[in-house]
Amino acid sequence: MSQKIKLVLSTALVVLLTGLLLFSQQYWQLDLADLNLTKHVTTEYNQLVLFKGVTFLGKTLFLVVLGFLLGNETNLRYVRAIKLWLATVVTSLALQVVALYLNDSFSVSDLYNSLLPVLRNTYPLASGVLIGLCCLKKADEYFLKLSWKQILVIVIIMTGLPTIFGQDPFGIWNGTGLTFGLVMFLVGAVIAKKPVEIKAWPALAISSIAEIFYLLLNYWMPYISHDIHGDYSTAGRFLNNGVLPAVIFAVFMGMAILPYFKEIKQSWRLVLANFAYVGLLLATNGVILAVTKAQLDKKYPNTASLIKVHAAFSQSMHQLGWLIIATLILSALAYLPVNRRLESNWTNFDLVNVLRAVRNWSRKNKRYLWGILGATILSYSSFLFVSPNFKITLNMGPTYSAWHYIFLARPMMIWLNALIIIALWGIIFGLTNRYWVSTLGVAIGMLVLFVTENIKVGIRNEPILPSEIVMLKAINELLHMATTPVLVGGAVGLGLGIGLIVYMERKYPQPGTKWMTRLILIVVSCLFFSSSLLLNHNKGKVHTVSLALGNDPTFYNQLLGAQQNGPLLQFLDNVDTQVMEKPADYSQAKMAELANKYNGVAQKLNQTRTNLTGLTVANFSATLPTPYTQLVPFQKQAWSFNQLFAKSAAIHPYEGVFYSRPTTYKKFGFDRFYHLGSKYKITDQEKIDRSPYLDDKTAFANTLRVLKERGNGQFINLVSMQNHFPYDKGYYDGTKKYRATGLAVTDETTADMITDFATGLSYTDKAVANFIKQIDKLNRPVTIVFYGDHLPGIYSGNNMKKDGVVLHETDYFIYSNKYARKHGAKTKLAKATGLVAPNDFPAMVAEQTNSKVNGYLALLTKVKDELPAMSTNPKLNATNNYNTMVSFVTKQGKILKPNQLTKQQQELYHDYQLVQYDMTAGKQYLLKNKDFSK
Repeated sequence: MSQKIKLVLSTALVVLLTGLLLFSQQYWQLDLADLNLTKHVTTEYNQLVLFKGVTFLGKTLFLVVLGFLLGNETNLRYVRAIKLWLATVVTSLALQVVALYLNDSFSVSDLYNSLLPVLRNTYPLASGVLIGLCCLKKADEYFLKLSWKQILVIVIIMTGLPTIFGQDPFGIWNGTGLTFGLVMFLVGAVIAKKPVEIKAWPALAISSIAEIFYLLLNYWMPYISHDIHGDYSTAGRFLNNGVLPAVIFAVFMGMAILPYFKEIKQSWRLVLANFAYVGLLLATNGVILAVTKAQLDKKYPNTASLIKVHAAFSQSMHQLGWLIIATLILSALAYLPVNRRLESNWTNFDLVNVLRAVRNWSRKNKRYLWGILGATILSYSSFLFVSPNFKITLNMGPTYSAWHYIFLARPMMIWLNALIIIALWGIIFGLTNRYWVSTLGVAIGMLVLFVTENIKVGIRNEPILPSEIVMLKAINELLHMATTPVLVGGAVGLGLGIGLIVYMERKYPQPGTKWMTRLILIVVSCLFFSSSLLLNHNKGKVHTVSLALGNDPTFYNQLLGAQQNGPLLQFLDNVDTQVMEKPADYSQAKMAELANKYNGVAQKLNQTRTNLTGLTVANFSATLPTPYTQLVPFQKQAWSFNQLFAKSAAIHPYEGVFYSRPTTYKKFGFDRFYHLGSKYKITDQEKIDRSPYLDDKTAFANTLRVLKERGNGQFINLVSMQNHFPYDKGYYDGTKKYRATGLAVTDETTADMITDFATGLSYTDKAVANFIKQIDKLNRPVTIVFYGDHLPGIYSGNNMKKDGVVLHETDYFIYSNKYARKHGAKTKLAKATGLVAPNDFPAMVAEQTNSKVNGYLALLTKVKDELPAMSTNPKLNATNNYNTMVSFVTKQGKILKPNQLTKQQQELYHDYQLVQYDMTAGKQYLLKNKDFSK
C-alpha cells in the first residue's frame, strides 16, 4: 500500500469516526429519538438500538485512534498536553460565545468550566487524553514490557468488572468517564509503538465477533429484562460504549488496521490528532449541545425519527466544516516562533523539568504577576472605600460585613474590577513602555479615586458617576469643599507618589517590550472598555454576559450598586445610558392623535383664561439619573417652559460648570446665563459670616436687577447656593438660637449640622420676604415659584424606609405680585394642592396667572388635577434612583404603584409617557405641532 493511499485512508478514518462521534452525541444525548420502553418492544425500537450500538462502537474506536495518533509524542508529551489544554480553553470559550449569539445563554458556571476544564471535569474523555499524554513516558516504561495478552487482561478487568457486576470501581462511567478516556487512549498509544502480536485478519475477526455480540446483546436485552424482572428496567444496561464487548471491538479493530498507518509522517498525524481532539471537545461540550437541541427541537418539534436523523447528520457536516477551519488555525500556529522555541526547549522534559520551567517563567515575569496581585488587592479595597463603617445593607434586607460579603459573595466582581485596573495599566504601559510609570501611576491614581469616592459617599451617599466628570472644570471650587487635612494629605501623597515613581524608574529600571505587544495591549484594553457602551442594551450580548457574571448596577440605588459591583464597574455601568424605554404604541400617527386630543382640551381651558417644563425624571431609564448632564446636551431640540416667553435668563451665584449648566441652558433656549466668571456678571456680591457661598440676598438682588433691566415677557430660573453643604464647618454665627431635637439627631455632630442648616434657612426667609416686598413695587406682572430640591442628608437618625416621603418633601409656594393679581392672577389656587411634583409647576403657574395654555400645558393640567404626584421611589435612600421605578404619592403621602391607578388614570399616565418619550428620546413629532408646544 503506497504512502499516499495510507494518508488518504487514515484521513478518511479520522474524519469518519469524528463525524460519527458528532452525530452520536447530538442524536442520542439530545434525546432526538425515543428509546424509553413502557409497554412492549417495537420494530422501531429494535432498529434504533442497533443504530445506536453502531454509533457507540465508533466512539470507542475513536479514542483508540486518537491515542495512536499521539502515541509517539513521548519526548514532547508535556508540550502537546499544554497546547491541547490551551486549545480546550479557547475552544470552550469560543463555543460559549457561539451559544451566546445563537441562544442568548451564558452562565458563570459555564465560564468556569471553560477556564478550568480539567479541574472541573468539563470534558472527562478529553481530560483522559490530556492525562494520557502526560503519562506516555511511564506507559512506555511499563506497558511496552508487557505482552499483549497481559495488556488485554488489564483492559478486560477494568472494563469487564463494571459490565458484569454493574459496579464501577474505576470510574468508567459507561464509557464517558476520565478513566475510560485514559485507558482507550493508552491502548492506542501502545499500538503506535509496540508491534502487534496478532495478524490483521484474526484481529479483525475477533473485532467483528465482539461487534456482533454487542449488537445482539442489546437487541435481546429488552426481552431478557422482561423475562427476569417483568419489566424493561434493564433493557439498556449494555447500550453504551464502555461495556466489555465494545472495548474488545475497538482494541482488536485498532490492532487490525492501525499498524498499516505507522509510516505516516508524524506531522500529518498531529494534524489529524488536532482535528479529532477539537471534534471530541465539540461533541462533548454541554453548552453547544443544549443550543443544538433547542434549535432542532424548535425546527422539528413532532417529526419522524428519520427526519431527525437527517437533521443531526446535516448538523454534523456543518460542524466538520468548522473543525477543518479550527485545524488549519492550529496548524498555522504551529509555525509561530514561540511554538518552535517551546518544542525545542521542552524536548524530553519530565515533570520536574516542567515545574522548574514554570518556576523560571514566574521569576522572569514576576513584575507582571505582582502587578496582577496588586490590581486584585486594589480591586478588593475599592469596595471597602464605598462601604461606610465597612457595612453593606442590601435593599430591604440584612446588613453584612463588607469584608466578608465582598470576598465570599462577590468574588467575580473583584476580578472584574481588577480587570478594569489591568486594562487601564495596559493602555498606559502600551503608550509609555515604562513599567513603574504605568504600575505606580495606576496604583496611586486608583487610591486617589477611592479616597474621593469615600468622601463623596460620606457627603451625598452615592459614588462618582460619569455625568460628574465635567465638574473637573471647576476643580478649584471642588477643592474648597474639601477639608484642610484632606487637601494637605492629598498634596503630600501626590508628591510622594511622583517621587516614588521617579526613584523606582531610576533605581530599578525595568525593560520595556516590543511595539507589537504594546499595540495589542492598547487594542485589547480599549476593546474591553468599549464594551461599557453596550452594558445596558437590554437583551444585548454584553448585557447578557454582564448580568450572568453578577453585575447588578441597581441604578435605583447607586451606592448599593458600587458596594456590590465595585465603584469602577458601577462607573462603567453608568456610561451606557438609555433615555427612556419606547412605549409599544409610539408612532407619528399616535402623537398626532394625542396632539389633537390635548389641543382640544387646551381650547376648553382657554375659554375661561385671559392671559398669556414639566417632565418627570421618574419615567426616564434607570441609566439616566442626571438628565441635565446625560440627556439635554445631546438632544436635537429640548423643550422647556421658558420657551413660551420672549426672553429667558438663568442666574446661579456660583461656578456655572456643574451639571453642564451652560450647555443645558443654551439647549433649553435661555439667552443669558449669569454665573461667576461669565460675561453676564453676578453683582451685589455678599456672603454671610464665614460662608464661602454668595448669600440669597445676592441671588435675589441679581434677579430683581435682571427683571428691571430686561422688561416684560421674561422667564428667570434662579438656582441659589447659600444653603449648600457642607454643614459642619461652623460658617454661621448665632447658631445657638436654634436647637435640634428628635430621633433624627443621633449625636452632637448631627445636631450641630442641623442647627447650621436651620441658621441658613433663617437668612433665606428674610431674603425671600424682602424680595417679595420688592416685586410688589413693580408695575408689571411677576409670579414666583419657590421650591427646594431636597433636604440635606444630615438626618442620620431617620429611617428612609419609614420616613422617605417626609425626607423628600420640601416647602414650596407660588406667589403673584400685586400688579399681576390686579390684572387677573389669582391669590391662590382654587383647589388645595397638597403634595405636588416639580413637573406640576408649569400647569400650576398657568392656572394661578389665569394664562392660556397650549396642548402640552393642557396635558400637564390634567396630570396635575387627576394624577398623584410622580416620583422615583422616595423610600430608597440613594440620590439617583432607578428612574423606571416610578411611584405615585397621594396628597396624603401614600405611595402607589402604576397598576394601583384607576383605568382612566392609567390611560392619562400612558399619554404622558408617550409625550415625554417623543420629546426626549423619540422623533419629536410634537415639537413640530405649534398648537401643542408653542
